[in-house]
Amino acid sequence: MKFFALYFLSAFCYINAACQDTSILIPKVDINNNSWNVRINNGIQSSYFFDFGLSRTSFIGSGHGFYGTSLSISYSLFPNFKDFKRTIQGVKLSGEFFGNMFGIGLDLSYYNSNQNSDFFIAPKALLGISKLNFYYSYNFSTNNYHFTMIGKHAFGVSFHLPFYWNDKIKKEKRWGFKSAF
Repeated sequence: MKFFALYFLSAFCYINAACQDTSILIPKVDINNNSWNVRINNGIQSSYFFDFGLSRTSFIGSGHGFYGTSLSISYSLFPNFKDFKRTIQGVKLSGEFFGNMFGIGLDLSYYNSNQNSDFFIAPKALLGISKLNFYYSYNFSTNNYHFTMIGKHAFGVSFHLPFYWNDKIKKEKRWGFKSAF
């Protein structure tokens, strides 16, 4: 059932992005930018987690919608507030594709704590506008789920705050934080 839900969301995102009707009027592209961002990600698996890292996003859009991609690398932390020696930390690589408000993605994560380590693969379905996304992911462990703080299901919110962007329409390159919307 879980795989069916992820498959359905993936198919819906693909159809939404690929089947826009441009046969009557070829729309003029009015958004075409790339940006480097600070990526902040919070969520719940079996416990609270926090990611902080860098991402590269690209958006293109016109009258019929916008599409984008995002690649990121981040430091991930599952804090254990009772025993800080058992805190889980790791590195996460993420890739995402957006079509209007819907998206799909894949996370590759390596976590360790004391002597245990595990590698996770997590496909995810996203819902969001511009640089703010809500997502659901399902984690597959390569080491039989050694960590009790990391569950199979994850719900989270990710935010991309641009610090350098290149607007190809306005031919403008700028440094500094700006509004993400």
